[in-house]
Amino acid sequence: MATNAKEKFVAKVIEALSDAYLGTQDKKYYFEQDGTQIAMALTCPKTPIEFTKKENITAAAAPDPEFTPEERKTIEDLMWKLNL
Repeated sequence: MATNAKEKFVAKVIEALSDAYLGTQDKKYYFEQDGTQIAMALTCPKTPIEFTKKENITAAAAPDPEFTPEERKTIEDLMWKLNL
């Protein structure tokens, strides 16, 4: 079940970032953006943490870093593609 969930998640990330996706090697997913490669590895925890959506939102309420308008647009596009 966890493998299926992970595969669905990875498929969604690759779909959202298809223009940057390079491929998979050694269980890592490689992407390239502006000449910088990023390797992403995913694992399913043996012991899941428990939290509510409210706690998740509270934890994410850190001070907003300053982004350029172009960076903000990139982030918004990615969030839209990932349905966040």
